[in-house]
Amino acid sequence: MAREDSLYMARLAEETERYEDLVFFMKKVVEAGQELNDEERNLLSVGYKNIVGGFRTSWRSLALIEQRDLEAGSLRLDLLTNYRRRLELQLQATCDEVTQLVDKHLLPTATSTDCKAFYLKMKADYCRYMSEVAQDEKFRTVVETAHRAYEEAYALAEAELPECHPVRLGIALNYSVFYYEALIEPDKACDLARAAIDASSAVVHTLGEDQAKDTLAMMQLLQDNLELWTTETLEEGGPPEEAVEEQL
Repeated sequence: MAREDSLYMARLAEETERYEDLVFFMKKVVEAGQELNDEERNLLSVGYKNIVGGFRTSWRSLALIEQRDLEAGSLRLDLLTNYRRRLELQLQATCDEVTQLVDKHLLPTATSTDCKAFYLKMKADYCRYMSEVAQDEKFRTVVETAHRAYEEAYALAEAELPECHPVRLGIALNYSVFYYEALIEPDKACDLARAAIDASSAVVHTLGEDQAKDTLAMMQLLQDNLELWTTETLEEGGPPEEAVEEQL
């Protein structure tokens, strides 16, 4: 199938919320070897984000049910545990697929700073998702890989992208979530989020209306997390609320 035909099918799949089909066709677009434009990049991201987002939500639900049934002494706990582990394998396989696409196709063809930073963040995000279900050596490996990719993306964005650039703010948002949830470093997470808010606050008034609106929305997500984490640090105890992250 020609690249343009695959892209057309991907657009149809996105409009009809057929995310597995969207990923299937966008992989063909990626493997054609050309650099993706903004629309193509976002189509790929939306497809994988929805698939893996479903896995993550289901896994969290199963983990809660498993804990409940364990406490109740359920006789079918082994069935539930096996089901959860099967879901983990599906999540990990999909995340591995994303990181391989980034390493083999997306980064090698990226020429602009925002594309390179976006793909590094993408790799880091999907390693972080794997860390949510990984244990022992696998956990350490994916956390280390995520940390390196976030650090590289953050350094690149900070050096070469404007303070209010959506990719730069998205990196700061998700990197701070990584510090809080995976590395368990709340002070570092808060510092990173606060720095991004302060930097963008200083220049947001210079932006056009549409760009300012997008920037303010991203700043609000950072602020929401900062307030959540500050409250949890002060109160301690009880199940933590889930932080918000960028959806692309």
